Amino acid sequence: MRPMMAARNSREALFAQRVWRWGLTCARSAELIAKIQGQDSSVYFMAGLLPALSYITLRRELLRVCRTESGMVEPPPSLIHIALSRHQWATSQLLANEWNLPPKYHAQLLAAERPAPRQQHTPLNDGIIIGTREVLRHAHQRNMPEDDVLRITHISREQFTRVRKVILDTLEAGAKTRA
Repeated sequence: MRPMMAARNSREALFAQRVWRWGLTCARSAELIAKIQGQDSSVYFMAGLLPALSYITLRRELLRVCRTESGMVEPPPSLIHIALSRHQWATSQLLANEWNLPPKYHAQLLAAERPAPRQQHTPLNDGIIIGTREVLRHAHQRNMPEDDVLRITHISREQFTRVRKVILDTLEAGAKTRA
């Protein structure tokens, strides 16, 4: 993964830093939830990283295309948003293919992308929801109230509190490292 994390300029570095923080937080949340539920936590950690890696990959490819086709130095944020929202999951699957990850990773990504009606949430779904919420809260951005998170995830308040504590400790440690 290290070559994917090497930034080519300061804008890309800031984007990659924020996306990687989000990805690690979602992955760690999914891992902790899987562990609580007695599932293979390593699968959920790795699957939780793939959406963030797809964001970095897509932004780089979009930048390359924009420079080649139109000479733009930086694609407009609206174009980046469209590319990420339309192609995140397909790119995550491509990364899983490229790294020869077993089918269970692909299944987790597919279940997160398109949950079936009445399908129980997987630790990946819940990890992405909780990880996203906590990264936004930590950055003092608008986020979902705790009661709403508990309503849409499939973990108890006690489990949420345990996961959240680990995530907040990790985010705080990361903030101290960057300071």
